[in-house]
Amino acid sequence: MRLISGLTASIVVAMFLFGPLAGAMAQDAKQTTDETKFIIGVIDMEAVLRGALAKKNIDDQVAQLIKRLQEETAKDEEKLREADAELGRQRNIISAEAFEAKRVAFFKEREKAQRWLQAKQKAISDADQKAKDVFQEAMRKIIIDVANEKGISLVFRRRELVLTPKRLQIDDEVLAALNKSLPSVKVEVVWPVEP
Repeated sequence: MRLISGLTASIVVAMFLFGPLAGAMAQDAKQTTDETKFIIGVIDMEAVLRGALAKKNIDDQVAQLIKRLQEETAKDEEKLREADAELGRQRNIISAEAFEAKRVAFFKEREKAQRWLQAKQKAISDADQKAKDVFQEAMRKIIIDVANEKGISLVFRRRELVLTPKRLQIDDEVLAALNKSLPSVKVEVVWPVEP
């Protein structure tokens, strides 16, 4: 009995001494949570990319460039096939040394055409990447602007979340602003100098 009353007295003394401190700590904790409230936004990047006019514009330009390159390549390949067929016809007509010289020249021409094609493909790829970088930077700035306008402090990608209330999604606002400010991006190819 004496142990219980001694324990009770210790608790009463502790509450008396530390009670005001505990209240102050609870108030500080409440103030800290009020100051660290986060407003969350969610963006469906895939939906924005699907609906972005500038992204479609870039893809269309690159597709046209690739189509044009394929047409040029088909013509070059046809010329090489004709030269190879002609070389095959001359095999038994000309001397072995002359044939070997023409064969070496043909293979050099074919390698040159392959390097030229690779250089053009790289030029298109580089131009595509530069245009997409311009688009990505514009989209990043617009996401930040929309977040700031709505007082959003954290933006998550939709694909990283399992469940998202519609009220947290900002992709419609971002897409509208993006299409208004950047409807197209010019894909500027720096073509290589022919070797």
